[in-house]
Amino acid sequence: GTHKVVAKQHIVMLNWSERSPAMLRQMESAVHDGRLSSSTPVVILALKDKEEMDQEVAEAVSSSRLQVYTRTGNPAIFSDLELASAGDAKHIIVVAPDEPGDDDASATVLIQTTAVQALEANRQPGTKVGMAHKDIKMLVSGYQADELEAAALPGVTIMPRGDFSRRLLAAVSSQPGLGQVYHELFNQGDGSEIYMRNAHLYPWLKGK
Repeated sequence: GTHKVVAKQHIVMLNWSERSPAMLRQMESAVHDGRLSSSTPVVILALKDKEEMDQEVAEAVSSSRLQVYTRTGNPAIFSDLELASAGDAKHIIVVAPDEPGDDDASATVLIQTTAVQALEANRQPGTKVGMAHKDIKMLVSGYQADELEAAALPGVTIMPRGDFSRRLLAAVSSQPGLGQVYHELFNQGDGSEIYMRNAHLYPWLKGK
């Protein structure tokens, strides 16, 4: 379909990359575990052929409990963002595309996130972006940290590309329920600390 996806409080994924199927598998696992409502659809908007996205989505998502809709469009153009009802979303994930355009990463992310915030402001007349209780939560994933140093991204969480983040995403995508374990580890409250050590330093723990 090329028509607008009518949805609210949903998840929107902007751009497509090799990491997108892994993210969808983790969302499917979250639905299975009850951490994500099966009534929360996921809408993907990317400069990629819709049939190709649909095929990769079908290969990544094995059940029908996760609703996924795809639309071909430019995440930096208002009319295309409207296809995904981006202004009414609850969560938006900006994924670094496999084939970036001519603009640098900072410019691309800044343009896309600003466009989303502008659409959100249109839904809340007289309310400044960042002040309403239903503000969209945005996550930027897959870019190098130094690529985004110049980007001013208020209210946006950055998950830079790196060996650890790649391994973590791969692990939680292939192991249902593991995402909840990491969620508990990383949300222990202020003052809690987690230290990473190479397993080779503790050979007696092998197999434990």
